[in-house]
Amino acid sequence: MDPLSAVATKFFLNGKDGYAWAVPIDDQRYVVTLRSDGICAVFAQHAEIEAVRKDFTRLVSKATPPVEAHVLPGGTNNAVVQTTTYAWSKPAEETQLVFMLTTSTDPKAPAQAMATMALAAK
Repeated sequence: MDPLSAVATKFFLNGKDGYAWAVPIDDQRYVVTLRSDGICAVFAQHAEIEAVRKDFTRLVSKATPPVEAHVLPGGTNNAVVQTTTYAWSKPAEETQLVFMLTTSTDPKAPAQAMATMALAAK
């Protein structure tokens, strides 16, 4: 992993404080970020959208009891951009672990897939 330049880091962190690293694997380019507010993200420059969406859903749509998985509404959903969000939590807790996947079919997008994870209030 190699730290990104200050300009690239600012772009991937959306202007927030934190860190960003380039992670090349084979012919693919990824960026991993950790923001100071606790949001962790992985960006893929190019992705097989259907495979990524299928794997993401398989990964986060079920949790081991007593943790429960829930689909959360919202996000951008149109012909080019699709967002899917799940949350994991125990029924009595006030926080939840939120997983979000946003994909783009635009081959010129800076990232065709972005997966984030953060602890948030219910």
